[in-house]
Amino acid sequence: MCRAFFVAGDAANYTAAKLAKLSYELYNRDGYFFACNTGKHLRTLDFTEYYKMLLKESYTAVLCHLRSASRGEVNEKNVHGWKFKFLGDYWYCVHHGTIEGFGEGELCDSYYFFSSLEGSSSIEEIANRIRRMYRRGSGAFFAVNLLFTQLLIIIIYHPVYHLKRQENEIIASKSDILRDFSGQLHIYSDNSILLFTVPEINLEEKIALEL
Repeated sequence: MCRAFFVAGDAANYTAAKLAKLSYELYNRDGYFFACNTGKHLRTLDFTEYYKMLLKESYTAVLCHLRSASRGEVNEKNVHGWKFKFLGDYWYCVHHGTIEGFGEGELCDSYYFFSSLEGSSSIEEIANRIRRMYRRGSGAFFAVNLLFTQLLIIIIYHPVYHLKRQENEIIASKSDILRDFSGQLHIYSDNSILLFTVPEINLEEKIALEL
């Protein structure tokens, strides 16, 4: 499965690079994405380019995704981090997991999922669209707006891990990449929509999904 994570804090670049290296070692090698709060972003199939960019940029918040293809071809088009518009803003979107019934052709399932949310004007509308279109599957959908003021996470039958540390905070779709980090861990495991502010990562809103 893919691995997605969001890091905020003074040590964000070093932490993100370490998490990316751990993800790569766990065979997430089918495409790499990052976007940070300085406005830089990258979608690539070259891990060396990706890793160097994570380290050299100066940022305090970053969204990353390393793909392990389940559906769709391995090419740059299917690298996560697509831009879609909903809630009156443009968002970088990534996903960990699978969605049955999406992405049987060239494009991956996550691309079709996020494109189906385009035009949603409220959290409630997003929840209703998910209910209407939902197929068998599970995952954690991460989306951050281009100004890096909000982080949206949609959880479908899959835990999300929030690790609070002195240097920074990490929100990750898989616990295995947190193995070398200590701190206060919180697990979101129910079907819900989480909306955080950036970079403080304060939980503003939580709406249960009945899928």
